Amino acid sequence: MKIISHYHIDSRNHVICDFEITCPCCNNAALRHKDYTDRTVREPAAVRIVFYLERRRCPNCNTEHTLVPDFLPPKGCYTIKTMREAVFEHRFTSDYPYECPDPKTIRRWCKAYEEGRLNLDIEVHYVIEHDNVFLFYPP
Repeated sequence: MKIISHYHIDSRNHVICDFEITCPCCNNAALRHKDYTDRTVREPAAVRIVFYLERRRCPNCNTEHTLVPDFLPPKGCYTIKTMREAVFEHRFTSDYPYECPDPKTIRRWCKAYEEGRLNLDIEVHYVIEHDNVFLFYPP
């Protein structure tokens, strides 16, 4: 898995990286396109959107790497923006701002953030919501 910040998203929600990326394992060869894997992302108000993340294979060491855009955490089904808003609103108001995620999930995020295990302070390229239509602005 490799976090990328230079990408664009096409009309079919394929996250596409136009740059050559070297293998994080062997730092030797450029990764080659293999296929796409889907990732369902949940947003507030029970909106779900499916992104197709590119997977690349290293011809040198045969490892596969999924290219994850910087607005998604490496694992999980919420965007960094949703996590940030939920954690900060809960920390300052002790309120649960969204229909989803679950309050237990927000408390877990708050605890991880306070312990330094969850980095929500990173700069990401945000997903702009407008009438439940998601518009993506490339970096």
